[in-house]
Amino acid sequence: MTITQLTTEVDHSWRGDLHKQVSSDACSREPCIHGKCSLEGDDGYRCNCEPGYEGFRCERNIDDCIGLTCHNRGVCIDQLQSYRCRCYPGYTGDRCELFDGGCTTSECINGYCYEVSRTHGHRCVCRRGYTGMHCEMLIDYCASSPCFHGDCVNEEGGFTCIRCPGYTGILCESQINYCESSPCSELGTCRPVVDGFFCDCLDDVYGDKCELDKRPTVVRPRRIFKKKGFRYRNETSKQLIKAKEDIRKWLFFQDDRTKLMPFI
Repeated sequence: MTITQLTTEVDHSWRGDLHKQVSSDACSREPCIHGKCSLEGDDGYRCNCEPGYEGFRCERNIDDCIGLTCHNRGVCIDQLQSYRCRCYPGYTGDRCELFDGGCTTSECINGYCYEVSRTHGHRCVCRRGYTGMHCEMLIDYCASSPCFHGDCVNEEGGFTCIRCPGYTGILCESQINYCESSPCSELGTCRPVVDGFFCDCLDDVYGDKCELDKRPTVVRPRRIFKKKGFRYRNETSKQLIKAKEDIRKWLFFQDDRTKLMPFI
């Protein structure tokens, strides 16, 4: 058996140009998202990433929070080539390492800020009449109907009871005794009523305070004079009388008997 050795000559002069052509086509498609494409090695191209990015095509933002701690319950937020610590109320600093009380005037709408401690931060101390985490709510002091016999009006820091006829006191709780000053005369009895009093008078007196006498007073006695149409006997006489009320009548009396007759 005869083996014939065959040899061929291969021209390698074109190899470099082919590689460059392939690499040039790869970079023309702009494969690097956040970087610059360059020809390198058998892969055809390489991405040189911009600062803050990584990955074969520079597609990932480098997480700057890896291995970094924000103190005092702070939260790290990754940014481009940087980070930010979102601090818990009451703390500040690049890594929330400084305690500042966390107080700002704008937080407590109707109050002021009070620094509790480094651990618990701060809280709002409300002015009288307000409540809520930020002192944003007005307290309704009238919700429990504190006025017994009157109307309740809310005020800053409290309430006021108004319009309580016949009663007195902060809560309109005490009935006013209008009879305490004895407004009625000795001939009447005082009886309290709503927002006032009433005098119950004896039969012979009247008036708001039983101060007027119904009984007439003899001023000047006279014998009755003769007049046509009258008959007189037993020394019947007339009297000029004065009354506490406007009564225009004659007073006739005989012996122990008296009689009022209309005055003409």
